[in-house]
Amino acid sequence: MVSVRDMFAFLNIALQLEGRAIIVGDARQLPSIEASRIYPLLLSQSNSKVIMNMNTRLKTKAALEIMQDVYALRIEEAFDKLSNNLIEIPNRAERLQAMANYYLGATKEAREQIMPMLPLNADRVEFNHLVRAGLKKEGTLSGIEISAEILVAKDLTRSETQYAQSFEAGDWIKFNVGLNRLGINKGEHFLVEGLKENIVLLRDQTGQPVHWDPTRFLVDFKGGIKVYTQETRGIMAGDIIRWKQNDEERGMINSETATVVSVKEQFLEVKLKNGERLPLDLRKAENQYWDHAYGATVHIVQGLDSPNSIGHGLGAMPYDRDIDTIKIGDSIVIPASKDNELSKVGRVINILKKDGETEIIAVDRSHHEHRLLDKVLQVYPDFRESKAPNISSLESFLVMATRGDHLVMFVDNSDGYKAALNANQNLKKTALEILLPKLGREVQEAVREMTSTVYGLANIEALPDLAKAQDKTDPAKDFVNAAVQDLSLLKSSKSSRDRGFNPDQSRVTKPRYDVDEIKQGLERDILGHVSRWKGAPKQKNGREARWGKNGSFSVVLSGSKMGTWADFEAGAAGRDLVSLYMHLFNIDKSDFSKVLEELAREAGISPFDSDNRRVLTNQKSIKEREEGQAVEQADYIRKVEKLYVSSKPIEKTLAEKYLREHRGIKAALPADFRFQARCWHQELKTCKPALIVPGYDSAGKLQSINRIYLNKDGSKLDAQFKNKEGQLESATPKKNYGSTLGATVVVNQQKNSEITFVSEGLENALSIKEVQPDANIISSFGVGQLKNLSIGVETKMIVLCADNDGMVSNTKKPMLEAMQKWIEQGYQVRLAMPFSSALKTDFNDLLRQQGAEAISKCLRNTLKIRDLSEFKDKSSTLAQDFLRFQNQEHTKSEQAINMDDSVKTKNRTLENELEH
Repeated sequence: MVSVRDMFAFLNIALQLEGRAIIVGDARQLPSIEASRIYPLLLSQSNSKVIMNMNTRLKTKAALEIMQDVYALRIEEAFDKLSNNLIEIPNRAERLQAMANYYLGATKEAREQIMPMLPLNADRVEFNHLVRAGLKKEGTLSGIEISAEILVAKDLTRSETQYAQSFEAGDWIKFNVGLNRLGINKGEHFLVEGLKENIVLLRDQTGQPVHWDPTRFLVDFKGGIKVYTQETRGIMAGDIIRWKQNDEERGMINSETATVVSVKEQFLEVKLKNGERLPLDLRKAENQYWDHAYGATVHIVQGLDSPNSIGHGLGAMPYDRDIDTIKIGDSIVIPASKDNELSKVGRVINILKKDGETEIIAVDRSHHEHRLLDKVLQVYPDFRESKAPNISSLESFLVMATRGDHLVMFVDNSDGYKAALNANQNLKKTALEILLPKLGREVQEAVREMTSTVYGLANIEALPDLAKAQDKTDPAKDFVNAAVQDLSLLKSSKSSRDRGFNPDQSRVTKPRYDVDEIKQGLERDILGHVSRWKGAPKQKNGREARWGKNGSFSVVLSGSKMGTWADFEAGAAGRDLVSLYMHLFNIDKSDFSKVLEELAREAGISPFDSDNRRVLTNQKSIKEREEGQAVEQADYIRKVEKLYVSSKPIEKTLAEKYLREHRGIKAALPADFRFQARCWHQELKTCKPALIVPGYDSAGKLQSINRIYLNKDGSKLDAQFKNKEGQLESATPKKNYGSTLGATVVVNQQKNSEITFVSEGLENALSIKEVQPDANIISSFGVGQLKNLSIGVETKMIVLCADNDGMVSNTKKPMLEAMQKWIEQGYQVRLAMPFSSALKTDFNDLLRQQGAEAISKCLRNTLKIRDLSEFKDKSSTLAQDFLRFQNQEHTKSEQAINMDDSVKTKNRTLENELEH
C-alpha cells in the first residue's frame, strides 16, 4: 500500500544512509489509494527476491484452500468452498440489516472476534448506524447521546489543491507544514469560509481570518495539506471508535480502536488499547479524526486479523423493467413479502397473461416458486457484458478472505459478484505498463510467480520437506530461517517434485515417472490403447468411440476433453487414460506406481532419476487445453440455458401425460420441469418430443438438463436405428446435456425438514413424493453422481432410496461410495429398498403395481448404515438385514426403524423423529 511518492522518499533516505532496503509486500492485495503499483514494478525488475509463500495466520485447511484458490485466480472453486457461508440478499437495506443482525446475534465477548468488512464507505456508515441501533436496544450503549462532528477526507488530487475553486465553504484544511508569512503553523486546522477570486478565505480555531492563495504558496509546502469535510455522528458511553489519523504522543494510532467511557456535553473520556484513559474535547478539529468502529473498509483491515470475519460483496446492479418486457430466463429480484421475509434472486420460468394482467412465475435458488404481479420488477443484466463495480475487485475479496479462518459473505447476487471479481483484476496500472506492453507482461508474470503456489501451516502435509522439518513452536521464525538456508525451496514456479531434497545422493532409488507425461504419451493414440485393453469399439467417429451395450462406455478421442471417459453401466468416469486403465482392470490406488511403470512402457516413456530430472516442454499446450476446457464448459452452459428457456411449462403437454398416465404420479410436479416439442435425437437423426429436467450445481445455478424422449402417446421413447454396421439397435430414451458432475434434480424442497430422500432416478423421486410431500427429495443424473449431489444445509439424515436389483456390481460400488461419503460428512444414513416379487424393482414400479401404501411400508422399514465394512461380512447384522430386504422379510431388526411420521411433523427435532 505504498505510493510512488512515499517509496521514492524511503529509497532516497536508504541511499543517503548507505543502507540496505528490504521491501516486503503482497502484489495481489490492495494497492495504495494514491498513485501506486510501484511494488509490482520493482518486483518485475529485481534480481534479488525471496518468495515468502507461507501463510501462518490461517489455522483451518478450508480457509487455506480458499486463499489458495483466490491467489491462483480460481474464483469459482473458491466460491464452491465458501457456498455454505454465502448469504445472498439483493435488497441493500435488507442485506445490511442482516449483517448487523449477524453481528448483534453474537455474545458481547464473541463480537470482539468478529470483523465486519464493507468495501464501500456508504455501506460502512449505514452498517454502523444499524449496529448502534441494536446496541442501544440491548443497553450496551447507555446514558445520553450527543451529536459530534468528525472529519472525513475529501478526495482531491495534489493538482486540484492548487486551485481555489477546488475548495468549498465548510471544508477544513490541515497544514502539514508551516507558512510563516501567513502565520500558519504546522499541524493547524483552518475552516474554509468562502472564496474571493483566487483567494481562499480561511479562519483558524480562535476566529482569526487568513487569506490564502493556493497557487502562490504551493511551492512552499510541497502539497503538504489535507482537505476534509465534516459529518455528524452520534456518540454514547459504550461506543467503540476507530482512530483515522496518528497522534503518537497521545497514544492514538491510526486504525486502532478505543472505547468511550463517558460522555458529557462535547467532552469524551475514552479507554485506549493500552488501557490508558484519554480526555477529548470534540469541539477541536484535531480530536475529530475518528468514526464508529463496528464496520470497516477493506483498506483499514488489510493489516488486521480476526478469527471470524463477515464481508460484503456487490455485483452489477439490477435495473427496473416493466413487467410486460420481461422474458423467460431473465434473472430478477424477487421482492420480500409476507411469505418471503427477505428478497431473493430468482429466475423467470413462466409468464401467464389473462384478462390484461401479466403474472410472472419465478423460482429462487432453493427452487421455491413465486408468483409476482408487480408492474415493475428489477432485472439483472448479463454479467458477462455489463460493467462490474470497481469496488468489487479481486484484491478487496482477497483481503476479506484472508483475515481469519471463518468468513461469512453477504452478497447481492453471487453470480454477479463472481463476475465482478473475474473482471476486476489488477485495475490499477501505471503509465509505464500501458506505454510499454512488454514491461506490463513482465509485471504480471512476476506477480503470478510470487503467488501461484501458497502454503500454510493449516495443511502441514502439503508443505515442502524442509519446511515440515522446522520446529512448529515458532513457525514464522523457522520459515524465515528455511528461506535463508535454501532460497530455491521457496520458488513457487517449480513443481513440488523439484523441491525434494535427498541427503544421501549415493542411495539407489526406484525409477520415477512423470504422470502428466505418461498421460500425454497415451493421448497420442487413444483409440489404439483403449482397443488393446477393451477390444474394438462398436461405434466411433472423429471425436469419440463407444463400447458396450448401446454404447454405454465412451472415450473422447479429440478436442479439449481428449482422454475423458465414462462407463455409464458402472457409474464411473475419469479425465485421462491412467484412471481408465485402473478402472478397467480394477487396480487399487496402492499399486499406482506399478501402473505408471506399465503404462510408461506401453507409451514408450523412460523414467527420470533425482540427478537428471526431465522437464515437460509442452506446459503451454497443457495450459491452452485447460483454458479450452473452461471455454467449452461455459459454451455448454449457454447452450443448456438456451435449450431450457426455449422449452415450455409442463402443464397440459406430453411430458405431463408421461408422468401422470404412464408413471402414475399424482403429486404436484416441480415448477421447473418443462417440455420441448421438438428436441434433436442424435441416433435417430430427427426431432422428438421430450421432458426437460433441469440439474443444478451447488450454487443453485442451471448446470445441465436431462432429456427424456417420448412417443406420440406420451410413453417413453421406444425406437430403433441402424448403426454403421447396419445392425438394429435400440435408441437411447434418455440423454443428458451439459456436465452431470454433481448435477442435482430438486423434486421437493422443504425448509423445515431435516431429512433428505435421495433417489437414483427422477421417476423414483417423484414416487417418493407421493408419500413424503413434506420432505426434501432429490435425484441425480445417474447412480455414479449420487455422491456428488448437493445436500441442503438443514439436512441431518439422508435416506438413500435404491432400486432392488441385488446391488449388482455396476451399481453397488457408486452407492457404497455415496453412503460412505455421507457418513464421513456426519450425516445419519439409512437405506430404503422396494419389496416386490419381481427380480428387479424400483419405487416407481412399486407405485404403479401396488400403490402408494406399498412405498410407505418400505419407508417404514429402513436399514441404518453405520459401518459399510459390515457388507463384507455376510454374518453381520447389516448383511443379514440386507438379505431380508431382498427376500421381502419385513421383520424389524435393531437396524430397522419406523419413519412414517418423522418427516411429516415439521416442528419435531431429529431426535424425536428417531424415536418413531
